[in-house]
Amino acid sequence: MSSLHTTSPGTMYVKRLGGFYGGMVYALYQSPSTLGESLGAGLSSWQENLAKWYAREILSSSYLSKILTSAEPLLSREVKSGREGETTLSLPARILDDLMVCRTRAWFTLTKVVSRKNPYHRGAISRQNEFLEQLEKMFIEIGGDNVLTSGYEWPVEATIYCENLRFRLRGKVDLFLLLNLGGLRGKTSPMLRGLAVEVAETEVKYILSKQYLLPRLFFYSSALYLDLGVPTASLYIPLTPAGKLKGILLVGSRRNYSKNYGKNSEFKIPSFSKLCRSLGLLKDYESPPQPKGMISCHDCLYRNKCPYVRI
Repeated sequence: MSSLHTTSPGTMYVKRLGGFYGGMVYALYQSPSTLGESLGAGLSSWQENLAKWYAREILSSSYLSKILTSAEPLLSREVKSGREGETTLSLPARILDDLMVCRTRAWFTLTKVVSRKNPYHRGAISRQNEFLEQLEKMFIEIGGDNVLTSGYEWPVEATIYCENLRFRLRGKVDLFLLLNLGGLRGKTSPMLRGLAVEVAETEVKYILSKQYLLPRLFFYSSALYLDLGVPTASLYIPLTPAGKLKGILLVGSRRNYSKNYGKNSEFKIPSFSKLCRSLGLLKDYESPPQPKGMISCHDCLYRNKCPYVRI
């Protein structure tokens, strides 16, 4: 179990959770004092304070800056440029989330079955968009000219393959930031790093228990490097006020972390070759396959279509 490291402003704790296939995952915690102050505000003020806290910590913290500066391309041999070779199927990148939660849900996404509308979706999207605007604003205010590029719903595309299968995945990163970390540290030579930010209302503890979202973050970092040539870290921010665990940071490294930390890691991320083979098997089903293991159907967008739904 890795120890906690405190960032220089003293309001964030960073814990190394473990590694996989040339990458490392960190958990980001809010300090008790800062957490108490933020929870005392209303939801809108809490989101604004959270955006400011993240921008300040990432841009000003010597420890986080060291992590991001040391970030290297997060690559997989099974991920190639989105325009290379013939493709078996073109799919949304979010199918990687479905694969980690329920193979039946992934089958519905793969076969392009129309899902029901989520009654909570509109309100959640509105809150997420408001937070992303606040986060971008805070990054630009604090980082100034060292925030070289920023954009919402940044398009991402690449192909995952295994054996004779190819799946072209397309997605949109909630917010992409291109940072000059060299300028932030007062150096004349640029040090460019990308940051892909995803926000949602799913708690981090659920993501870690299911390994949910982590493959998609890995995919985004790999695809953005292939497209831009800049090492890119991925950051997940949950918009849930309760709890001090406030995010997950995924950073690439050329060290083979899967060997060094695999047994002690708090998570297991399947390789893209395994995910690709899973998609290949699902492609051959003519009807929805039965889910495996414990699943949650409450928030599934396909629950009105699924014959295995559990209330």
